[in-house]
Amino acid sequence: MTQTSDGNHLKKIPSPVKFPIVGHLPYVLSRQPFDRMLQLCERYGDLFNLKLLDDSVVIVSDPDVVEELFDESRFRKRVAGILESIRPIAGDGLITAEDHEDNWGRAHRILKLGFGRKAMSDYLPIMMRQTEKLIQWWRDRPGQAIDANQDFTRLTLEIIGLCGFDFSFSSFEQEEPHEFMLTIDSILAEATISHQLPAWVNQLRPGGVRRMKENIEATNAVFDKIIADHHLNDSKERSSFLALMLDAEDPRDGSKLSKANIRYQLITFLIAGHETTRSLLSFTLYYLIKHPEICRKAQSIVDEVLGDAPRDLSFQDLSRLSYLQQILMESLRLWPTAPGFMVSPRSDTSIQSKYSTTTDDIFFIFLAALHRHPKAWGDNPDSFDPDRFGADAIRQRPSHVFRPFGNGKRSCIGQHFAMTEAQVALTYILYHFDLQGDDSYTLQVDHSLTIKPKDFFFKAIPRSK
Repeated sequence: MTQTSDGNHLKKIPSPVKFPIVGHLPYVLSRQPFDRMLQLCERYGDLFNLKLLDDSVVIVSDPDVVEELFDESRFRKRVAGILESIRPIAGDGLITAEDHEDNWGRAHRILKLGFGRKAMSDYLPIMMRQTEKLIQWWRDRPGQAIDANQDFTRLTLEIIGLCGFDFSFSSFEQEEPHEFMLTIDSILAEATISHQLPAWVNQLRPGGVRRMKENIEATNAVFDKIIADHHLNDSKERSSFLALMLDAEDPRDGSKLSKANIRYQLITFLIAGHETTRSLLSFTLYYLIKHPEICRKAQSIVDEVLGDAPRDLSFQDLSRLSYLQQILMESLRLWPTAPGFMVSPRSDTSIQSKYSTTTDDIFFIFLAALHRHPKAWGDNPDSFDPDRFGADAIRQRPSHVFRPFGNGKRSCIGQHFAMTEAQVALTYILYHFDLQGDDSYTLQVDHSLTIKPKDFFFKAIPRSK
């Protein structure tokens, strides 16, 4: 973990009673850390300080304080916690790079071209073809309970693999996950453990250190081969993030990305690109099953747009399916798949004109609590209501109270890609299937780099047209 100041100057910020030596660590140690954080917010308020091992972290969910922290002239993204733990594999990729690192700006300027309307028109058919494979996968297993996370991983992994680097993981051709994904899962599991422990404890875990090193070497070898094969297969004829990074120049100075940084960007796209959308779709189906009236309304809209026979979607179709976007946004509000992010002051300053803070301090903007704050979301913020994202409702609400993709220049460059992918998948799923859940299921949340519903199964019942 990142060493910070002792935090004594933050003593005016409310804080729970500390335990000797371990500080506030027992407050957050839990098999359900996400739920525990929400409980801490309910108990200690929307601005409080936690001393966690080497770090002093201020947890923030008050919309007024968050608005101040979103001022990029005063605060910068802080790469700490689990992001710091995955830097050995993701390096100075877009998510894990510090603001001052040259490759962040260079990669961002180059990759912006890959998320424009022209590029998305190339990716849309891939999204549809892979969703069709998912639909057939479910049709071939009638009556079978579907592991939402597992099957949506198949879908999002194929989409990011093909759009990102022209590579298929054969997810719909085999029952077991691709061996490479087991390596990635192991890396994320180890990162989740290591970032919760002080450095000296991690040094006493030689097995974990060895596994991490071996998995990183294996991952690097896979992506180095993908990059090399791309060169041999004439990447100029292909449309992918990899082709763009190999060919495009930074519009600012004409430079190109190094081979190592291209690898970091591909790993970042793979990890973040499939996990977040996988979880978004899983949470969304959970809520649609819990709210059948919303599901029926969405199906009627899908039926009206697609008609009597399935067909390819256009961007015009997607604009007519805006209610599905509202459903997805409401799922992201309640369970933002990246549950928060950290910022630090660019210079010594004060918060709300009363709390002094230094450049070493870390503020964790806890999105799940921000997205449920009564100041912004009214008296019943825990309810699932897609109408919160109707056009009129959005115009009447401050934009800073809903930031599932981060803030400002460090917000997710692929957010439009992810939402399009999720909307396409949800459209075809609702067109082809009715959803049936287990009435005894109680939502629990798994947490690693992202969050997902734990052990969520459902059945997809083919609809009769």
